[in-house]
Amino acid sequence: MKKVIPIVLTAFLAACGGDNNDDATVANAQTNTPAAGATPADSAITTGATPGATDTTPAPSAAPPTPAATTPPVANFDTTDNANPGSSFLSEVYQSGVGELQLAQLALQRATNPDVRRFAQTLIDHHTQMKATLSQLAQANAIALPSAANAEDAALLTSLTSVQAADFDRLYMQHHLGAHRQDLALFQQQANLNSTLTATGTGTTGATGTTGTTGTGTTTGTGTTTPSSLTATPTAGAGPATATSAAQTQTQTFAMNALPVLNTHLLLAKEISGSIDPAAYLLAAYEDGLAEIALGQLAAQKASNAEVKAFATMMVNEHTALNNTIKTLATAKGVTLPADNAATALPAEHQIVQNSLLQLTGNDFDKAYMSHNVIVHLADVNATTIQSQSGADAEVRALATESLPRLTMHFDSAKQLYQTLSASFLVSAYQGNITEILLAKLATSSQPAAPSDAGATATGTGTTTGTGAPQGQAQSPATIPRATNAAVLSFAQQMITDHANANALVATLAAQENVRLPEVLPAEAVLAFRTLWPLSGEEFDRAYMTTNVEAHTATVNLFTDRAQNETDPEQKQFAQSTLPILQGHLTQSQTISASVGGSSTIPNSTGTTGPTDTTGTGTTETGTGATTGADADTTAGADAGATGTTGTDTPTSGTGSAADTTTTATDGAATDTAVTDTATTGT
Repeated sequence: MKKVIPIVLTAFLAACGGDNNDDATVANAQTNTPAAGATPADSAITTGATPGATDTTPAPSAAPPTPAATTPPVANFDTTDNANPGSSFLSEVYQSGVGELQLAQLALQRATNPDVRRFAQTLIDHHTQMKATLSQLAQANAIALPSAANAEDAALLTSLTSVQAADFDRLYMQHHLGAHRQDLALFQQQANLNSTLTATGTGTTGATGTTGTTGTGTTTGTGTTTPSSLTATPTAGAGPATATSAAQTQTQTFAMNALPVLNTHLLLAKEISGSIDPAAYLLAAYEDGLAEIALGQLAAQKASNAEVKAFATMMVNEHTALNNTIKTLATAKGVTLPADNAATALPAEHQIVQNSLLQLTGNDFDKAYMSHNVIVHLADVNATTIQSQSGADAEVRALATESLPRLTMHFDSAKQLYQTLSASFLVSAYQGNITEILLAKLATSSQPAAPSDAGATATGTGTTTGTGAPQGQAQSPATIPRATNAAVLSFAQQMITDHANANALVATLAAQENVRLPEVLPAEAVLAFRTLWPLSGEEFDRAYMTTNVEAHTATVNLFTDRAQNETDPEQKQFAQSTLPILQGHLTQSQTISASVGGSSTIPNSTGTTGPTDTTGTGTTETGTGATTGADADTTAGADAGATGTTGTDTPTSGTGSAADTTTTATDGAATDTAVTDTATTGT
């Protein structure tokens, strides 16, 4: 079976930096976004009352019911009939995308909250990209796709056309909580992440019509698909065998690559909905609390790191207390909460994480559990901050104000602990690829023009508006590109292609090596996405490229270490073959970053630094960096743990295996010099 790796690596090396393929085409897809509609007369209404409002503020709206725990339809692949494999999945996803585009276009006209408008534009860009890939898949496999939205989305579109201002914002975001949870469950089943992404046996390989090679034994050969090429390359078979549909592999790969984007959509939807709607805030906080309790109980038993176990116990205790407070207030406000049984009440995004954690062990479990905690608490802190400052309900606002310091502490502690943990090589590589793809897709998207910039518009029909402008005023564009530099855009499109190819290899190799890949977003991806999301133009270009320099420096160090020291021959070969491509990415990112005014080098002391490591006082604590062997210039004493370091520190050798360059870093009042060694320098 392991013969597949050299063949797939050859395909990866050929694909990277080569001709435009489907992912590059998707990244280049142009959105047909209507001009932003005129600001409604009451657009000055804020999403909540100003701080200090009295108890006469309106009670929160009724909470949206939790979607029923139904099993979404899954494509029924029949390997004996490859004419229309996966047609039900592709058709349903395409039809849902049509509805999402129409609703998002309406939101650009009707929404008054800037985050709601930004969310709508993000959906337009991402669903347009997905629509292009789906069309290619359908055409290659003779699948007829629907042209109209489903009845539910069409009815919602009709009802929302008569809703204005804050009510529109609330109902539109409420819709996306249910819709994206259904999408997550559907795509998760289709992706089946921890199964082999291969086409096996002999015969015609689907989209390209290429015929596999027939062997002469009794075993089945294995081939692998690179995700952006939509083609399968089977190895020599070994005797008569039935070929698994190449279209099935293509659809599985499409679903796998779409999951991080859909997950991010849901995270944004929860955060925005909770920030503008007191009822939605109570519901989301309670659901997240149930997840913290359930996952904390699991981690308290299963985690291998003592600090992770302690954090998990804290989550169980503190979120149990917070949920009791939320329940009391929600009952008084008439907000329906899910049942107390966390095992059955968790929404899709938490169920997926729970199922994934059950399959992970050791360091991979610890890293994934803490990643989820960083992500959930980031959204909770953001929504709670807004509710505490301008929430429309006085009692909910008071609850948010009271709980914000505790949630902020949870977030800071989770982030600090996450940065000290290291996952296995394949897991680290997989998560790094997800980060690159997710941020690159953001770079190829756009921002909605501010309503005040769009001018008054002539009234249009249906879900679009006219393009009239007040006399004497120039018509502003409906959207503003996030990345405006041509080199930045080209680099982002290359990242989508190359890292999607790389993740197909990682998934295949992980299946062969029996390594479970986490179905949890990497925290660094979400943190970077959330930072970059509001930016556009030169500001975005600088921040995006600086992020890429940092990310690729860490990745190059990881792959350099594994290329030299990995004991597993297949993983070592993968590291050695992929390293030159990653080094090329790093060089490109440094050059482009310097040209747009970003950072082209990594600052000294890239070891993990806790949120409070600024005072230069306290007790030195030994750490290993965010990822084992991934810090190129980690310096002794640079990681001061929770409170920083003081005086002069004695460099100590770490336990990593990447070759470190000698650098110096200033930590508090002490200047520490790294030890040049074949092992990662301790911190």
